[in-house]
Amino acid sequence: MTVHEFGDRYTLIGPLSYKTASTEVESEEVTNPYMREILLEMTNQGIKWMYGRWLIEGAPHVLLLDTNSIAERLNSWKGDLWNVAGIPSPPNDQETNDAILFGYLVAWFLGDVSKNFLLLEDLNFDRNF
Repeated sequence: MTVHEFGDRYTLIGPLSYKTASTEVESEEVTNPYMREILLEMTNQGIKWMYGRWLIEGAPHVLLLDTNSIAERLNSWKGDLWNVAGIPSPPNDQETNDAILFGYLVAWFLGDVSKNFLLLEDLNFDRNF
């Protein structure tokens, strides 16, 4: 239903699992120039990702982010969670670590999308994000 309503403006974001991605996602080039620019910058920062169509009914676009590609920032982001919000995270808890890495990657991506959106709005450009 959502793909029908929003078409190519709809993209799901999820964690990248190399074990299943090749059979669940048909890889595509990113055609949106704003998204491509954001993902290029994230690539320059060492983040690996995959973009394509999820092979389910409706075939929505998906952006899959590789949490392992940015694992060296885990301790910094755990410290941030504690300092800003008082949220503790146990050491050696892989599920918690993956959730923190994924959450920060999504926040990073959406933060850059938001900056682009506001910039385009200030410039009065039509955008198809």
